[in-house]
Amino acid sequence: MRRLISLLLLIVGIAAPYSYSQAPTRNANSYVRPYGEAFQYGINLGYYGNGWDDEGLATAAQTLGVRSVRPTLPDYFVEKYGFGIRANTFKVYTDELGMKEITCFIGEPSAAHLDKTTYLGSSGPSKVFANLYEPIWTSNGSVNPNNYYAYYMYQLLQTYGDKVRFWEIVNEPDYTFIGNKDVWLSRAPSPAELPNLRAPFYYYIRMLRISYEVVKKYRPDAYVTTGGIGYPQFLDALLRYSDNPNGGSITAQYPNTGGAYLDAVSFHTYPAYSLHKWDNSIGGFRYFRTSDYAAERVIQEEQAMVDVLNRYGYNGTKYPAKHIIMTETNVSRRTSDDRISTDEMQRNFGIKMLVQAQKNRIRQLYFYHLGESINTPAASISVSRGDALDLMGFYENLKRDAPGQQRTTQLGQGFATTSKLLYGFSYDAARTAALTLPASANGAAFRKDNSYVYVLWAKALTDKSEYAKVTYSFPAALGLKTVKRYEWNFSSTNASSIQQAQEITLSGTPAFFVEDAASQVVAPAPPVASSGCDNTGTLLREQWNNVKGATTADIPVTKLPNSSSQLTSFAASNQYGNNHGARLRGYICPPQNGAYTFWVTGDDAADLFLSSDDDPAHKVRIASSTGWRASAYDWYRSSEQKSAPIQLQTGRRYYVEVLHKQSWGTGFVAVAWQRPDGSRQQPISGSVLIPFVPVTSSQLTATATVASATLNDTIDNSAPATNLNIYPNPFSKQATVQFSVQQRSQVTLALYNLTGQQIRSLFDGQVEAGVQNSVSMESVGLSNGLYIVRLVTGTEVVSQKVSYAGE
Repeated sequence: MRRLISLLLLIVGIAAPYSYSQAPTRNANSYVRPYGEAFQYGINLGYYGNGWDDEGLATAAQTLGVRSVRPTLPDYFVEKYGFGIRANTFKVYTDELGMKEITCFIGEPSAAHLDKTTYLGSSGPSKVFANLYEPIWTSNGSVNPNNYYAYYMYQLLQTYGDKVRFWEIVNEPDYTFIGNKDVWLSRAPSPAELPNLRAPFYYYIRMLRISYEVVKKYRPDAYVTTGGIGYPQFLDALLRYSDNPNGGSITAQYPNTGGAYLDAVSFHTYPAYSLHKWDNSIGGFRYFRTSDYAAERVIQEEQAMVDVLNRYGYNGTKYPAKHIIMTETNVSRRTSDDRISTDEMQRNFGIKMLVQAQKNRIRQLYFYHLGESINTPAASISVSRGDALDLMGFYENLKRDAPGQQRTTQLGQGFATTSKLLYGFSYDAARTAALTLPASANGAAFRKDNSYVYVLWAKALTDKSEYAKVTYSFPAALGLKTVKRYEWNFSSTNASSIQQAQEITLSGTPAFFVEDAASQVVAPAPPVASSGCDNTGTLLREQWNNVKGATTADIPVTKLPNSSSQLTSFAASNQYGNNHGARLRGYICPPQNGAYTFWVTGDDAADLFLSSDDDPAHKVRIASSTGWRASAYDWYRSSEQKSAPIQLQTGRRYYVEVLHKQSWGTGFVAVAWQRPDGSRQQPISGSVLIPFVPVTSSQLTATATVASATLNDTIDNSAPATNLNIYPNPFSKQATVQFSVQQRSQVTLALYNLTGQQIRSLFDGQVEAGVQNSVSMESVGLSNGLYIVRLVTGTEVVSQKVSYAGE
């Protein structure tokens, strides 16, 4: 009788979990939640050490227009460090950096949760969870903790569920060494053929089912997807078999194939490995190694997945259609074996891929990956297969370049331009068709409200060459007379040009066109500063050496500093030695009216002060950073690093100061802000900073660099001043630059762009004190935007912004 009761209890315990009173009442065979978000420009962050933590990497990604990231939360990691170990990092992603629709891949059980069985033909124990076939649900409707994977999924949802939109189940579960994947069309993949699982194929479908049931109960607005598969034959098998461990057959207990537990299909593809085809006429491979063929190959791979879905009715006919996301792709920027590539090919591929993805209803695209891991060899040098993967990044070698020192690749610049101009715009198929592009050109139209952006290029169809050229005219029916053109590096140059909408020359590199020069997608130049915000560009840094103690209170600010320098951004790196104190001070000029939020980070200690005006006497501490910090991008380790929102007005300058104490080891300090429009600068650019110039009683003469408003009553206005004026400002054809100096001096006057590059020399010679000098500045060769005119004397540097708005 005891055995009978035990058996009955066991039967009840097993049967209960498969009652849909304990789990969602529908599956993906009956409903897939529509996806209404914008296309997401994503990145795989990677790992580099060298002071880069995930928050710093995400911050660097955000500056290039990345809108979503693809992190991972493996079971072995959260079991060791606790499920909350990454909670603050994910909060930074979404709340601080504005990342959206995050995709997270999961799996990789801890040793305690691992199924240690070695399945037939496998080289070692499985890589899946033990107890997968334990009940998912208990009799009271809660997740069964004895089902390790189900409980792991449940715990992830409790901590990260409000931050993640797509849950990828096991990264690349179909990774394989076999050549002929077509065998999977008539049988299931074997454990030996799946080195990332090393378990029966049906166990993976079981993981999909568990994921779907748990996710849909606790986060029904999230999506369950494959973990970046590469082969349509694997997807075909998923849609044929159930999670029945006995051969994947359909039974009452295992009523559905894997398609019932997938909202989306995530795939990976690296097209450089497929840009060739055997040609009997030449007795060898014919190659197609260009950015256009590479982007087209990715779309062919996607279509192969879609064809499988269509074959099984997942296209809105029998079952709801599934969403498609792509979570890894790229090409290298150096040749490896027969995979020819260059900086230009990688850059062009990146832009074209972002366009093609949206044309083909891919919901998200995550490039692999944020930074390179090796130094880039000369273009003529061929690299190994592994090194080719390491040369796929938006930034150059991040194992070499510490935070704040990173250098953007052409791919990174192209991505940033595309995101900057297209994010929030939707692909418009009808408008694209109305372009009537010739066969030798490609591109698309994107729409937001009544504004359009067009991305157009000539197809590069000659092997190993990105050169292509075609002349294109916008159809008269579109009513365009002129368009504003942006090149691939607009994100770096902020340059554009106005040209006629007819007889436009297109190249193999995509260009962007806006039909209205006043369109909202044009990156606005910062407003020209009023007289209260002249001379921006740097910030004063003062240092006191051999300062004992560990707090900013130990800095002897009442004494003269040992040295001083000018910083071009609100950041100082580790180049000043141990046991020093520093003060960074000057004025900050808000470019917009509204609420600003500040952050400070510093090792070992830093305090950030801001005045309600330009008087240092009115300063108050608004944020602090105390203790060890991982990097100059470690903004979020403590709540004290962040200020409350502070209302500031454009055209006014505010005194700002940081005290920084460094004892031993790596030292740095940096200040960031979020502007009223939601954009961030990390660190704050020198373009909104004015250096503080200490003034003594013997130096009370009016100069453009004397910035202490508290001294105005004692300034001797009878002395000649150093002045710099430009009119008209903005200008369209020619501007007049007037200047005078305080004392006879050799001076230089030059025009610079916002990156600090000299555009042209305007004057170089000797001038007398108090004499008004004038020079003309022609617009020839200038692109629309903001520039800086800089006057350098023997004792002073005076700068003035000027805006060029060509006709």
